[in-house]
Amino acid sequence: MHEIYQKATRTIAWLGEGEDDGEFALGSGYAGRKALVEPHLVDGYDKEYETRGWTAVLALMKRPCWQRLWVMQGIALSSQPPRAMCGRTGIQWGTLTAALAHE
Repeated sequence: MHEIYQKATRTIAWLGEGEDDGEFALGSGYAGRKALVEPHLVDGYDKEYETRGWTAVLALMKRPCWQRLWVMQGIALSSQPPRAMCGRTGIQWGTLTAALAHE
């Protein structure tokens, strides 16, 4: 498997379909992560948006894909920065991990 991921031109970590607001968590929630991490810094702060965002993040993190060895192998062994996909929405792996780490 190591050789396959090292030679791959693109690695996609499939997190599942877009149910449970998974696409919202990757799209709106992470692309605009300041609204989730530091909501008071965002003009037009909306507490309902923040609550929906964190609920979506929690649902995404509880998905069984995180316990699948081949998902973690693909991420760890990828020669290129992996992309996380949920439904039709994708985000760079580094952006996802930075958002989760509150960087």
